[in-house]
Amino acid sequence: AVLTIAAGMAYKDPWVMPLDKKQAADEARRKFAGESMSDHIALLTAYNEWRRFPAHQAKDWCWRNYLSGNTLDMMKDMRRQFLQLLE
Repeated sequence: AVLTIAAGMAYKDPWVMPLDKKQAADEARRKFAGESMSDHIALLTAYNEWRRFPAHQAKDWCWRNYLSGNTLDMMKDMRRQFLQLLE
């Protein structure tokens, strides 16, 4: 969990905020945060859910949840690099 949050903080925000759908995007983010209301928990939850989808489904999932698949991919790579540095 810590590596995922660190990767999210080290790179850009994976949330996409279209001007015409800002309220829906905010609701999606809050859904991932749950009762915690934490941006870090929202990021961790969204990342973990995204990882469960095969690549051909992940793109649609990201679109529906206002997330950038490219940013999540970069976070996955950074997370792996952090783990290698800690070994």
